[in-house]
Amino acid sequence: MNKRGISPIVATILLVVIAIIIALIIILWAKNIVKESIQKSVAGKSEKIENFCKEVSFSADVSLKNTGSSRESHELNFGITNSGNVPIYQIQVLKVDRDKGAKSDVGKLIIQPSSSLKSGESFNGNADLTVELTEGDKVLLVPILLGEVGEQKTWHICDEQFGTEEEIGI
Repeated sequence: MNKRGISPIVATILLVVIAIIIALIIILWAKNIVKESIQKSVAGKSEKIENFCKEVSFSADVSLKNTGSSRESHELNFGITNSGNVPIYQIQVLKVDRDKGAKSDVGKLIIQPSSSLKSGESFNGNADLTVELTEGDKVLLVPILLGEVGEQKTWHICDEQFGTEEEIGI
């Protein structure tokens, strides 16, 4: 009987192709697990954007403004003052449940189109909210910063611990 196997050259080529395929699979898998970090530069200091969240400092005043003759015609106004040195680009508004303390996203406060709230600046405006809020409700205002991944600008919502909780007044 004449038995023949594959030649050593073909076997070597097959092994190299299989090794390359396995390496590509591992690289794609690892790329999904390891995210690129968002970088931010403030006053010549460049770090991961998460490190700047602890340096954000702002005060807020949240109130209802009557916009009509009916009792239900109210608009939610925000007064934000940046007392830190990190620019704030947006504010995430979370409603705090009175009984359970649970938080739910109700919208974002856009500071100024394509601009930021720099150190010492104030902003007064309204938010486009998805939930009706009333006097006495509490909201948690969480800063949103703008950083870069390579050349692309991207948003970063700070952790809730860096936000400020406010009660809605009139």
